Amino acid sequence: LLSQDMYSGHLGPSTIVGSAAFNLLVISAVCIMAIPDGEVRTINDVGVFVVTATCSIFAYIWLLLVLQVTSPDVVDIWEAIVTLALFPALVAVAFAADKGVFSVKSNVSSAHRDHVLGLEDLSQEEIAELMDDTRQRHGMDLTDDAVIRIIQAERPPRATRAQHRIHASRLLTGRAGSMRHIAAKRSPTGHLMPFKDILDNTAEGASRGGSTQPTIDFTCPRFAVMEGAGRVLLPLTISRPLEKEVMVRYETVQGTATPGEDYIPVVDGRVTIKAGETSSSDIAIVVLDDDIVEEDENFW
Repeated sequence: LLSQDMYSGHLGPSTIVGSAAFNLLVISAVCIMAIPDGEVRTINDVGVFVVTATCSIFAYIWLLLVLQVTSPDVVDIWEAIVTLALFPALVAVAFAADKGVFSVKSNVSSAHRDHVLGLEDLSQEEIAELMDDTRQRHGMDLTDDAVIRIIQAERPPRATRAQHRIHASRLLTGRAGSMRHIAAKRSPTGHLMPFKDILDNTAEGASRGGSTQPTIDFTCPRFAVMEGAGRVLLPLTISRPLEKEVMVRYETVQGTATPGEDYIPVVDGRVTIKAGETSSSDIAIVVLDDDIVEEDENFW
Protein backbone atom coordinates (compact mmCIF):
# COMPACT_ATOMS: atom_id res chain seq x y z
CA LEU A 1 0.00 0.00 0.00
CA LEU A 2 2.75 2.48 0.90
CA SER A 3 4.67 1.82 -2.31
CA GLN A 4 1.53 2.33 -4.43
CA ASP A 5 0.26 5.50 -2.75
CA MET A 6 -2.49 3.59 -0.91
CA TYR A 7 -3.94 2.15 -4.12
CA SER A 8 -4.80 -1.54 -4.06
CA GLY A 9 -2.57 -3.79 -6.12
CA HIS A 10 -3.44 -7.03 -7.86
CA LEU A 11 -1.94 -9.25 -5.16
CA GLY A 12 -3.82 -8.00 -2.10
CA PRO A 13 -7.47 -8.43 -3.13
CA SER A 14 -6.66 -11.52 -5.18
CA THR A 15 -5.06 -13.17 -2.15
CA ILE A 16 -8.11 -12.61 0.03
CA VAL A 17 -10.52 -13.69 -2.70
CA GLY A 18 -8.47 -16.79 -3.48
CA SER A 19 -8.19 -17.83 0.15
CA ALA A 20 -11.90 -17.36 0.77
CA ALA A 21 -12.82 -19.22 -2.41
CA PHE A 22 -10.51 -22.09 -1.50
CA ASN A 23 -12.04 -22.47 1.97
CA LEU A 24 -15.63 -22.24 0.80
CA LEU A 25 -15.57 -23.99 -2.56
CA VAL A 26 -12.51 -26.19 -3.06
CA ILE A 27 -12.45 -27.84 0.38
CA SER A 28 -16.22 -28.42 0.27
CA ALA A 29 -15.92 -29.87 -3.24
CA VAL A 30 -13.15 -32.29 -2.21
CA CYS A 31 -15.17 -33.46 0.80
CA ILE A 32 -18.23 -34.04 -1.38
CA MET A 33 -16.27 -35.90 -4.06
CA ALA A 34 -14.69 -38.17 -1.43
CA ILE A 35 -18.08 -39.63 -0.49
CA PRO A 36 -18.58 -43.01 -2.22
CA ASP A 37 -21.52 -43.36 -4.59
CA GLY A 38 -24.73 -44.31 -2.85
CA GLU A 39 -23.55 -43.17 0.59
CA VAL A 40 -24.51 -40.11 2.60
CA ARG A 41 -22.51 -37.98 5.02
CA THR A 42 -23.68 -35.25 7.36
CA ILE A 43 -21.77 -32.25 8.69
CA ASN A 44 -21.04 -33.05 12.31
CA ASP A 45 -19.73 -29.66 13.47
CA VAL A 46 -22.26 -27.42 11.77
CA GLY A 47 -21.15 -24.41 13.80
CA VAL A 48 -17.61 -24.61 12.42
CA PHE A 49 -18.91 -24.92 8.86
CA VAL A 50 -21.23 -21.93 9.32
CA VAL A 51 -18.36 -19.79 10.63
CA THR A 52 -16.16 -20.77 7.67
CA ALA A 53 -18.86 -20.12 5.08
CA THR A 54 -19.98 -16.85 6.68
CA CYS A 55 -16.47 -15.43 6.96
CA SER A 56 -15.63 -16.45 3.40
CA ILE A 57 -18.69 -14.67 2.02
CA PHE A 58 -18.08 -11.66 4.28
CA ALA A 59 -14.57 -11.37 2.81
CA TYR A 60 -16.07 -10.76 -0.63
CA ILE A 61 -18.56 -8.23 0.73
CA TRP A 62 -15.87 -6.38 2.69
CA LEU A 63 -13.60 -6.15 -0.36
CA LEU A 64 -16.49 -4.85 -2.44
CA LEU A 65 -17.18 -2.13 0.14
CA VAL A 66 -13.51 -1.14 0.44
CA LEU A 67 -12.64 -1.06 -3.26
CA GLN A 68 -15.92 0.01 -4.85
CA VAL A 69 -18.11 1.86 -2.32
CA THR A 70 -16.29 3.82 0.41
CA SER A 71 -13.23 4.83 -1.64
CA PRO A 72 -13.08 3.30 -5.13
CA ASP A 73 -9.73 1.68 -5.92
CA VAL A 74 -8.19 3.19 -2.77
CA VAL A 75 -7.55 1.47 0.58
CA ASP A 76 -7.80 3.97 3.42
CA ILE A 77 -5.82 3.59 6.62
CA TRP A 78 -8.93 2.88 8.67
CA GLU A 79 -9.97 0.20 6.19
CA ALA A 80 -6.57 -1.45 6.51
CA ILE A 81 -6.79 -1.32 10.32
CA VAL A 82 -10.28 -2.85 10.31
CA THR A 83 -9.13 -5.58 7.93
CA LEU A 84 -6.19 -6.37 10.19
CA ALA A 85 -8.44 -6.42 13.27
CA LEU A 86 -10.69 -8.98 11.59
CA PHE A 87 -7.92 -11.59 11.84
CA PRO A 88 -7.94 -11.93 15.67
CA ALA A 89 -11.73 -11.56 15.57
CA LEU A 90 -11.93 -14.55 13.24
CA VAL A 91 -9.63 -16.55 15.53
CA ALA A 92 -11.87 -15.78 18.52
CA VAL A 93 -15.03 -16.74 16.64
CA ALA A 94 -13.41 -19.94 15.33
CA PHE A 95 -12.31 -20.87 18.85
CA ALA A 96 -15.84 -20.31 20.16
CA ALA A 97 -17.27 -22.46 17.37
CA ASP A 98 -14.74 -25.19 18.12
CA LYS A 99 -15.92 -25.18 21.75
CA GLY A 100 -19.54 -25.57 20.64
CA VAL A 101 -20.73 -22.09 21.62
CA PHE A 102 -22.84 -21.81 18.47
CA SER A 103 -24.17 -25.37 18.54
CA VAL A 104 -27.92 -25.71 18.95
CA LYS A 105 -29.47 -29.01 19.95
CA SER A 106 -33.15 -29.43 19.18
CA ASN A 107 -33.50 -32.53 21.31
CA VAL A 108 -31.36 -32.35 24.41
CA SER A 109 -31.95 -35.88 25.64
CA SER A 110 -31.26 -37.59 22.31
CA ALA A 111 -28.32 -35.27 21.60
CA HIS A 112 -26.80 -36.08 24.98
CA ARG A 113 -27.27 -39.79 24.37
CA ASP A 114 -25.66 -39.55 20.94
CA HIS A 115 -22.73 -37.58 22.40
CA VAL A 116 -22.19 -40.17 25.14
CA LEU A 117 -22.21 -42.98 22.59
CA GLY A 118 -20.14 -41.07 20.04
CA LEU A 119 -22.94 -41.48 17.48
CA GLU A 120 -23.35 -37.88 16.35
CA ASP A 121 -22.50 -38.96 12.81
CA LEU A 122 -25.41 -41.44 12.63
CA SER A 123 -29.05 -40.77 11.86
CA GLN A 124 -31.84 -41.65 14.29
CA GLU A 125 -32.77 -44.63 12.10
CA GLU A 126 -29.18 -45.91 12.15
CA ILE A 127 -28.99 -45.50 15.93
CA ALA A 128 -32.24 -47.43 16.38
CA GLU A 129 -30.91 -50.16 14.08
CA LEU A 130 -27.66 -50.33 16.06
CA MET A 131 -29.52 -50.67 19.36
CA ASP A 132 -31.77 -53.37 17.88
CA ASP A 133 -28.75 -55.27 16.56
CA THR A 134 -27.12 -55.05 20.01
CA ARG A 135 -30.22 -56.54 21.62
CA GLN A 136 -30.30 -59.38 19.10
CA ARG A 137 -26.69 -60.28 19.87
CA HIS A 138 -26.80 -59.87 23.65
CA GLY A 139 -30.44 -60.38 24.65
CA MET A 140 -33.77 -58.86 23.69
CA ASP A 141 -34.66 -58.24 27.35
CA LEU A 142 -31.83 -55.74 27.87
CA THR A 143 -32.74 -52.31 29.18
CA ASP A 144 -31.78 -49.16 27.29
CA ASP A 145 -29.07 -48.46 29.88
CA ALA A 146 -27.53 -51.89 29.35
CA VAL A 147 -27.60 -51.45 25.57
CA ILE A 148 -25.86 -48.08 25.90
CA ARG A 149 -23.13 -49.64 28.05
CA ILE A 150 -22.53 -52.38 25.49
CA ILE A 151 -22.36 -49.91 22.60
CA GLN A 152 -19.90 -47.78 24.58
CA ALA A 153 -17.70 -50.83 25.06
CA GLU A 154 -17.86 -52.00 21.46
CA ARG A 155 -17.38 -48.63 19.74
CA PRO A 156 -13.92 -47.00 20.09
CA PRO A 157 -14.03 -43.36 21.24
CA ARG A 158 -13.91 -40.84 18.41
CA ALA A 159 -10.58 -39.08 18.08
CA THR A 160 -10.49 -35.41 19.03
CA ARG A 161 -8.86 -32.65 17.00
CA ALA A 162 -5.99 -32.61 19.49
CA GLN A 163 -5.39 -36.33 18.90
CA HIS A 164 -5.30 -35.79 15.14
CA ARG A 165 -2.78 -32.96 15.59
CA ILE A 166 -0.59 -35.16 17.78
CA HIS A 167 -0.81 -37.95 15.21
CA ALA A 168 0.20 -35.59 12.41
CA SER A 169 3.20 -34.29 14.36
CA ARG A 170 4.31 -37.85 15.09
CA LEU A 171 4.14 -38.77 11.43
CA LEU A 172 6.29 -35.76 10.57
CA THR A 173 8.88 -36.69 13.21
CA GLY A 174 8.98 -40.36 12.25
CA ARG A 175 7.34 -41.72 15.38
CA ALA A 176 4.97 -44.64 15.15
CA GLY A 177 1.44 -43.82 14.09
CA SER A 178 -0.95 -43.69 17.00
CA MET A 179 -4.37 -43.37 15.40
CA ARG A 180 -4.67 -46.92 14.18
CA HIS A 181 -8.16 -48.07 13.54
CA ILE A 182 -9.09 -50.10 16.61
CA ALA A 183 -12.57 -51.15 15.63
CA ALA A 184 -11.25 -54.57 14.64
CA LYS A 185 -9.78 -55.07 18.07
CA ARG A 186 -11.68 -56.27 21.07
CA SER A 187 -13.52 -53.81 23.22
CA PRO A 188 -11.10 -51.28 24.81
CA THR A 189 -12.90 -51.68 28.13
CA GLY A 190 -12.51 -55.42 28.16
CA HIS A 191 -15.56 -57.69 28.04
CA LEU A 192 -18.16 -55.19 29.17
CA MET A 193 -21.33 -57.05 28.36
CA PRO A 194 -24.16 -58.93 30.08
CA PHE A 195 -22.94 -62.34 31.16
CA LYS A 196 -25.78 -64.09 29.37
CA ASP A 197 -23.61 -67.03 28.37
CA ILE A 198 -21.95 -67.32 31.78
CA LEU A 199 -24.58 -66.82 34.45
CA ASP A 200 -27.51 -69.12 35.05
CA ASN A 201 -30.26 -66.80 33.90
CA THR A 202 -33.17 -68.85 35.19
CA ALA A 203 -36.74 -67.87 35.77
CA GLU A 204 -35.90 -67.58 39.46
CA GLY A 205 -33.26 -64.97 38.65
CA ALA A 206 -35.62 -63.12 36.36
CA SER A 207 -38.34 -62.97 39.01
CA ARG A 208 -35.86 -61.78 41.62
CA GLY A 209 -34.00 -59.18 39.60
CA GLY A 210 -36.31 -58.46 36.69
CA SER A 211 -34.90 -58.55 33.20
CA THR A 212 -31.77 -56.58 34.09
CA GLN A 213 -28.68 -58.76 33.81
CA PRO A 214 -25.44 -58.12 35.70
CA THR A 215 -22.90 -55.88 34.01
CA ILE A 216 -19.30 -55.14 34.92
CA ASP A 217 -18.06 -51.64 34.32
CA PHE A 218 -15.39 -49.18 35.37
CA THR A 219 -16.45 -46.78 38.11
CA CYS A 220 -15.61 -43.91 35.76
CA PRO A 221 -15.55 -43.85 31.93
CA ARG A 222 -12.25 -41.90 31.89
CA PHE A 223 -9.29 -41.69 34.24
CA ALA A 224 -6.54 -39.05 34.22
CA VAL A 225 -3.13 -39.36 35.86
CA MET A 226 0.21 -37.57 35.71
CA GLU A 227 3.12 -39.44 34.16
CA GLY A 228 5.04 -39.20 37.41
CA ALA A 229 2.36 -41.18 39.26
CA GLY A 230 3.86 -44.43 38.03
CA ARG A 231 0.55 -46.21 37.57
CA VAL A 232 -3.19 -45.73 37.32
CA LEU A 233 -5.72 -47.81 39.26
CA LEU A 234 -8.99 -48.67 37.52
CA PRO A 235 -11.69 -49.84 39.97
CA LEU A 236 -14.43 -52.12 38.71
CA THR A 237 -18.05 -52.17 39.80
CA ILE A 238 -20.77 -54.79 39.32
CA SER A 239 -24.39 -53.79 38.81
CA ARG A 240 -25.63 -56.52 41.17
CA PRO A 241 -24.05 -59.50 42.98
CA LEU A 242 -22.98 -62.34 40.71
CA GLU A 243 -24.33 -65.83 41.18
CA LYS A 244 -21.10 -67.47 40.05
CA GLU A 245 -17.41 -66.68 40.02
CA VAL A 246 -16.49 -64.85 36.84
CA MET A 247 -13.11 -64.16 35.25
CA VAL A 248 -12.88 -60.97 33.19
CA ARG A 249 -10.16 -60.61 30.57
CA TYR A 250 -8.89 -57.19 29.56
CA GLU A 251 -6.23 -55.61 27.38
CA THR A 252 -4.93 -52.14 26.58
CA VAL A 253 -5.48 -50.58 23.15
CA GLN A 254 -3.20 -47.91 21.73
CA GLY A 255 -4.53 -44.38 21.41
CA THR A 256 -2.39 -41.27 21.16
CA ALA A 257 -0.11 -42.67 23.87
CA THR A 258 2.61 -45.01 22.62
CA PRO A 259 2.87 -48.44 24.31
CA GLY A 260 6.32 -49.08 25.71
CA GLU A 261 7.07 -45.35 25.80
CA ASP A 262 4.11 -43.90 27.68
CA TYR A 263 2.71 -47.00 29.39
CA ILE A 264 3.25 -50.74 29.74
CA PRO A 265 0.76 -52.50 27.45
CA VAL A 266 -1.37 -55.36 28.73
CA VAL A 267 -2.17 -58.10 26.23
CA ASP A 268 -4.03 -60.69 28.29
CA GLY A 269 -4.88 -59.31 31.71
CA ARG A 270 -7.31 -61.15 33.95
CA VAL A 271 -9.27 -60.31 37.07
CA THR A 272 -11.50 -62.70 39.01
CA ILE A 273 -14.75 -61.61 40.61
CA LYS A 274 -16.20 -63.98 43.16
CA ALA A 275 -19.85 -64.79 43.58
CA GLY A 276 -21.75 -62.23 45.62
CA GLU A 277 -19.22 -59.42 45.13
CA THR A 278 -20.27 -55.99 43.89
CA SER A 279 -16.70 -54.73 43.43
CA SER A 280 -13.30 -56.21 42.68
CA SER A 281 -9.62 -55.51 42.95
CA ASP A 282 -8.42 -52.51 40.99
CA ILE A 283 -6.81 -53.04 37.59
CA ALA A 284 -3.34 -51.47 37.72
CA ILE A 285 -1.75 -50.07 34.55
CA VAL A 286 1.89 -48.92 34.71
CA VAL A 287 2.45 -45.39 33.34
CA LEU A 288 5.95 -44.43 32.15
CA ASP A 289 7.49 -40.99 32.67
CA ASP A 290 9.68 -40.09 29.68
CA ASP A 291 10.62 -36.60 30.99
CA ILE A 292 9.33 -35.03 27.77
CA VAL A 293 6.77 -32.25 27.80
CA GLU A 294 3.83 -33.51 25.72
CA GLU A 295 0.17 -32.85 25.09
CA ASP A 296 -2.37 -34.94 26.99
CA GLU A 297 -2.36 -38.47 25.57
CA ASN A 298 -4.71 -41.37 26.02
CA PHE A 299 -5.12 -45.09 25.54
CA TRP A 300 -7.86 -47.59 26.21
